[in-house]
Amino acid sequence: DIGCGTGILSMCCARGGGARAVTAVDNSRIVDKAKAIVKLNNLTDVINVVDGKAEDLPCEQKYDVIVSEWMGYGLLFECMLDSVIATRDKLLKPDGTMVPSRASLIVSLLSDLPALESRTKFWRNVYGFDMSCMASEMDGEAVVQSVEADKVISTDCGFKHFDLATVKVEELEFSSSFQVEITKPGPLTAVCIHFTCNFDGSFKLFNTTLNKLI
Repeated sequence: DIGCGTGILSMCCARGGGARAVTAVDNSRIVDKAKAIVKLNNLTDVINVVDGKAEDLPCEQKYDVIVSEWMGYGLLFECMLDSVIATRDKLLKPDGTMVPSRASLIVSLLSDLPALESRTKFWRNVYGFDMSCMASEMDGEAVVQSVEADKVISTDCGFKHFDLATVKVEELEFSSSFQVEITKPGPLTAVCIHFTCNFDGSFKLFNTTLNKLI
């Protein structure tokens, strides 16, 4: 479990997934909490929590499954996929499984004037000062937010797909063209990038298969 955080996925694998042995790895101080949580749930005999980078684990031990919640904003921004790939190449068995198995980037067009207005309105009065010239700086910055379905004015287009069993680090920097169809009228205010992750096969967590859960 790469970037295990609190250890929730490791515990799911140990308790509901039937794993005989789990290595939970994190390179931040949350690992101390993960150790405590694993102990509280009486899973220390199955889960070994390691402080450090997954790619630095000794290569003598090979793994059947690598699981990680590595996704960042827009899938790839500040994500851990490069670490996951390095660990996969070093430690996954030839017939091993990546969880999730595939990921796709998708683009849609939005029409949401109130959201656009709210971004610029703030700078018109900052504690009584006019900073409206800052508003133009916001145009090139991404915003992470929930999008209401009625704000989408186009079809979706999947413009990049990753097979986690084979993807290379150099493939994470790319340019890609896309084409969408406008489905209803409205001013274009934003390009929305979202993503999906897919689970091939059948993996049991909490006695429920992931391909039924996701």
